[in-house]
Amino acid sequence: MKRLCSIIVILSMIMSSFIAYSEETATIESSGECGTNMEYKLYSDGRLIINTTGENGVMSDFEWQRSGSVSSGNYKIWINGPWYNNYRSTISNIEIINNDTLGYKCKTIGTYNCAYFDNLTSVVIPSTVENIGSNAFNNDKKLSEIMLPESVKTIGDNAFISCSNLKNVTIPSNVTSIGKGAFEYSGI
Repeated sequence: MKRLCSIIVILSMIMSSFIAYSEETATIESSGECGTNMEYKLYSDGRLIINTTGENGVMSDFEWQRSGSVSSGNYKIWINGPWYNNYRSTISNIEIINNDTLGYKCKTIGTYNCAYFDNLTSVVIPSTVENIGSNAFNNDKKLSEIMLPESVKTIGDNAFISCSNLKNVTIPSNVTSIGKGAFEYSGI
């Protein structure tokens, strides 16, 4: 038993060193503001970390544009988010973090904030978010599950539309409004 405990401690130390090393080697690819009292850092390992910088953080609503013909399959989509056009294929994990020390909390994930990411597989939403904006996670085809915190009250139109791998969603009892097509064409 003592030997087993020693092996577990050694393996834990090795894993901790590996994780610390990988975090140190990831560089910041992009950073800046992304809403009212919100800022982001995008790391080279695919992590997008969004932090609150003041009370009642609200992620900006982003707009989208399409050019070309949808019927011919020859079209492009642009979203004016700070990370979208250059990094949408590299983002795999999103974590929204409250500044608990100062009491700063994110309340809203805005329109198209996390939409059309080619490789997004995980999202961590803090327990203070009340609103998921329209099209917030639109067309995130690799996203397979999302756990919405109890604080969520509204899920906007098309919030998770075309998330074809989405198989598991926890919808809190506090939700009072689910928008039109919120989970349409998803895996649910």
